[in-house]
Amino acid sequence: MTNETQEELRIYLIDDSIADIDYFIELCKRFEKFKAQVHYELDFDLQKHQEEIKNSDIVFCDYQMMPQNGVEIVKNIRSQQIDIPIIMLTGRGDEKTAVSSFKSGVQDYLIKEQINTTRLEKSIQLVLDHYRIEQTKQHAIEAQKESIKALQDINRHKSEFVSVVSHEIRTPLTVVKEYCSLLYEGSMGALSKEQKEALSACVKNCNRLTDLINDVLDLEKINSGRLEVIRKKGSIDKLLTSIVEQFQKSHRNRKIRLKMDENLPDVFMDESKIFQVMMNLMGNALKFTPEEGEVFLEVEKKENGIEISVKDKGPGISQENQIRVFDSFVQINRKYKPGKQGTGLGLAISKKLVEMHGSELKLISEIGKGATFCFQLPLYQNINPHFSSLIDRLRSMKNFQESSDSIGLVIFKNHHMGSDNAPIWERIQQIARKDEVMNDYLEQGYIILMIKKREENLRSIVHRFVKPSEEDQGIEVAHQNFEKRHFNELSLQAFCSKLKGSFKVET
Repeated sequence: MTNETQEELRIYLIDDSIADIDYFIELCKRFEKFKAQVHYELDFDLQKHQEEIKNSDIVFCDYQMMPQNGVEIVKNIRSQQIDIPIIMLTGRGDEKTAVSSFKSGVQDYLIKEQINTTRLEKSIQLVLDHYRIEQTKQHAIEAQKESIKALQDINRHKSEFVSVVSHEIRTPLTVVKEYCSLLYEGSMGALSKEQKEALSACVKNCNRLTDLINDVLDLEKINSGRLEVIRKKGSIDKLLTSIVEQFQKSHRNRKIRLKMDENLPDVFMDESKIFQVMMNLMGNALKFTPEEGEVFLEVEKKENGIEISVKDKGPGISQENQIRVFDSFVQINRKYKPGKQGTGLGLAISKKLVEMHGSELKLISEIGKGATFCFQLPLYQNINPHFSSLIDRLRSMKNFQESSDSIGLVIFKNHHMGSDNAPIWERIQQIARKDEVMNDYLEQGYIILMIKKREENLRSIVHRFVKPSEEDQGIEVAHQNFEKRHFNELSLQAFCSKLKGSFKVET
């Protein structure tokens, strides 16, 4: 291979043996693929030679040096966030030396007595190829993060715009509605039949527009993490009975069948939010059920909660549309005529509100056989209020709302130091990257981290935070990956039971 086709390669060699340096340079002169320029340092000082390291393509470091050995030098280089391929050179070929070298942050490990030109060049090629692949991946990840951030900014601006516009519309709309109502009631003089019909249509459409604005604002609050869910002990049978009575009065041409187990125990819910969910589901079912048809509301006690199902006799939803039915502003089987209008937000809001209760809104449907929407609410008797408080706080976080379908939780407990977690807490703050740790809570000797990583990565993250020697001194760790839709009090309680200490979160 000619010099013109060889790749320029800047090598930085850290070694304190002139004989070894000369031999290394001689081997580099015989490379086929690389035209190597070797800069070496007998008395290496990172502060003095940091720029030379950064300007190199690859670093070779001798393992046995004085006063620092190669492992300490590599650790110091890595501590300065210098991202460069490093290969360790050593005269010792034992396993302990190899392990300590790789742990310090090198990419390869070569025994001096076994080095020749071919082996040295092959090692450089493999290390550089791997490094470049990782760099490409990292650049792609960074570009993706920038794109995601840009999309999040656009979404935030859109949400802010929608919120402002909605508020600005709602104020004059309220005034219009009130004046129309006053006119309709005859407060400003007698009206003809045609005038009353016109005003009735105005009031009706004002109410529709108000409902649309409220739905848009609710969805924006949910997506931004600003909608507060306050769950407490509640009676589901009383709530559903009142809802059925309301719809029976307004939909006399359809039958509503309520089937409910007797003596239902109390559930753990935000009554106003579940009322909103049920109004959306019942309204949706009645909208698509033909006149003289039936809608079924079934309430059944299960092992861990109360299951609520709303069934209609409508046209049903195809498999391909079932994926879209919970999306915002999507209306399946919409017919553009009176009686079937809607915003396309009811199911999207309902799904998110149910998820904020630690449950999942499910859809079962076939074309021509109607649709069933169902979800569960936990029994109040099974709920630990400390866990429910933590769950609500985590779910209300904007980062939780913006994360993917899964999150990772890590809990640290220092049994020997009471509530003093300062050493490990400081290390977590120093080591954790912003893209890893979403939220943290420091409670009664516990550190709780919510991490944007999948389960296979949690273990390696934990090992960066806690040293084995400290675990022996009483620091205990539990970690687990959760699907967001299954993240509730019971799953959190089971997770925390892995720790020997009794877990408690202040409310």
